[in-house]
Amino acid sequence: MAQKVIRELVCDITGAPAEETVQFAVGNDVYEIDLASEPLADFRSALGGFIESGRKVGKLNVAGNGHKTRSSGAKPGSNREHLAAVRAWLRQQGETVNDRGRIAAPLMAKFDAAHAGGSQPPQPAVEAHRSWA
Repeated sequence: MAQKVIRELVCDITGAPAEETVQFAVGNDVYEIDLASEPLADFRSALGGFIESGRKVGKLNVAGNGHKTRSSGAKPGSNREHLAAVRAWLRQQGETVNDRGRIAAPLMAKFDAAHAGGSQPPQPAVEAHRSWA
């Protein structure tokens, strides 16, 4: 028996047929939204100054089936500086940690438990974009 599956994207804002599925990240959270042409233009316009002023740090990993993937054991949003700080803290606690590679889950849990509820590292100040000043 033959089947024909039709996948229709509907704009999450207007309910009209969607032109594109957009993925974006804020903090450690990744979002996906289907947008028709007008909301898509509004979205890109709203982020334009931030994108222009920001630093590109990579691409979201999405498998061909649309499911998000991870290429390593690192938590989404983690970076080299954070992992270096984790390694340094673990060494101060007497733990043996390799300079490279994945940090064992029990050691990451130890770090997370010790820093739960603590203040986050200071974030860089956001300068006003020249067109907003």
